[in-house]
Amino acid sequence: QDDFDAHLQRIPEEHRLEAVSDPQRIGAMLDNMMLPRLLAIEADREGLLSDSLLQSQMYQAVAVLAAERFMEWYLDENRLESYESQARELFLSRPDSLRSEQRYSFTHILVRAEPVRTEVEALRRIVEIHDRLEAGEAMDDLAYELSDDPSARRNRGVFERSNPEDLDQNFAQALMLLSAGQMSDPVPTEFGWHIIRLDEIHGGDLPASFEEVREQALRMAEVRHRGQLRDRLFARLMDQELDIADGAVADLLARYRLFLNEGNGAPADAASEEAAASD
Repeated sequence: QDDFDAHLQRIPEEHRLEAVSDPQRIGAMLDNMMLPRLLAIEADREGLLSDSLLQSQMYQAVAVLAAERFMEWYLDENRLESYESQARELFLSRPDSLRSEQRYSFTHILVRAEPVRTEVEALRRIVEIHDRLEAGEAMDDLAYELSDDPSARRNRGVFERSNPEDLDQNFAQALMLLSAGQMSDPVPTEFGWHIIRLDEIHGGDLPASFEEVREQALRMAEVRHRGQLRDRLFARLMDQELDIADGAVADLLARYRLFLNEGNGAPADAASEEAAASD
């Protein structure tokens, strides 16, 4: 049961219920879970587990898992019962960090290339539309008439309060460079060529009251506290004096210098001998 639960942790939480509701998927998960164990048994029979490098790799893997589990426990154990006072302090001292996220309303026209038309034809068409817009034709009318975006028949190319993170990167960059009411030159994206007009920017304002941003401030205060806990723990651990055997670092450097030179076809010792012979 514990082994299956551990394997289940590798599946995103939102998909776990679906995974355990299907007998076929459970069977496949059991197969995937058992195959590495069977191969490990075979490795043990062949004496491979006695290899010092493999033992070091296994220890490192265990150490990483133990470290992750400890960090989860440590942060939960030291979590404050309430972050209300820290959140209020954040609101008073750093109101800029609590600005509302910006959203963008815009109108756009899309001209696709393949498979509708060639790239040259698409570029020629978007330039012609741009010229018509500069001549004074209404953008929403041309979007309804000419845009290759299927939604234009419904929204006339208008999108309200969009998050730039949800848009194509080139599209978002061009959009955020515009001023309200300004129209872009043709912009290439993975979908084709666009002409974009920024209609309005929403948000980005300082909060008027703590209650307006209370939940956001509470989340930020907790994240900051968790970061402080991690930093203090790491500083305490790294401040401890490490017990390193005399000459261990020099041996390690010499060993990997040798490996690097061997990779270039000239071991360190051989290279030094050649240099000495030339002298």
